[in-house]
Amino acid sequence: DQPGFRAGTAYPFKWFDLVRNETTDLTVFPFVAMDGALKRKFGTDRKEIFSYLKEMQEKIEKTGGWLITLWHNHTLSDRDEWKGWRDIYETWLKTATQKR
Repeated sequence: DQPGFRAGTAYPFKWFDLVRNETTDLTVFPFVAMDGALKRKFGTDRKEIFSYLKEMQEKIEKTGGWLITLWHNHTLSDRDEWKGWRDIYETWLKTATQKR
């Protein structure tokens, strides 16, 4: 519901089965932000969205973690309530992948 380190880490980890009290073969790749959570927190304020994502990217780069975001198909449809979000995604993708 909110962007951030929901799993408390930016590194892939093996899922721990509490019932069996053992680590499984399932690898979890935690993400730092999801389209819907960004929309709820920032609306369509591109400056705030990019500022937040940039801040997360910098934190993750310092620790060598993985910067993973989650974007749904309907978000990229650029229809209805998601009008403009395809451009937000494409702009973020270009920004996040630029060489430093």
